[in-house]
Amino acid sequence: MNCKREIPARRAYIAYSRGAAPFSSPLRRGGETRQGAFTVVVLVCLLISTMLLASLLKLALLHDGQSGHVLMRLQTDWLVESGRERAAARLASDPAYSGETWTIDAGRLGGPNAAAVVIRVRKDDSQSDRRLVEVEAAYPPEGTPQARLTRQTRITLTQEK
Repeated sequence: MNCKREIPARRAYIAYSRGAAPFSSPLRRGGETRQGAFTVVVLVCLLISTMLLASLLKLALLHDGQSGHVLMRLQTDWLVESGRERAAARLASDPAYSGETWTIDAGRLGGPNAAAVVIRVRKDDSQSDRRLVEVEAAYPPEGTPQARLTRQTRITLTQEK
């Protein structure tokens, strides 16, 4: 029997002489290419998901900062309203009341910041029994960020008999 068996080393030599790397086959080389392409796809997916998470984190931080400003604005609005009520009560008991600076500590407000409310009272030029009340609230009174709001109102004095 004259059977020619090819020796593996001879096969490698023949493949090498044709320009292929030793011990490589087209199936193996294609598998390596697919594996490299899969790695690239995975890396691109990781990059996209990281970018999405980073943008969501930035959006959440911006929203948190904005909600802090809204809370400060609401607190200042309530402080102005309280200042107007305080001025009305003081004018009811003392028509000569000219205003004050009302300082409220953080403990009374239930938060980390104190507040200052400036109340100014002037006689209204059009009627002698009316007062022009200007209330300015600052929360917190110093530093940044700060919410500041000013409102004016007219109060008519009533004479009790």
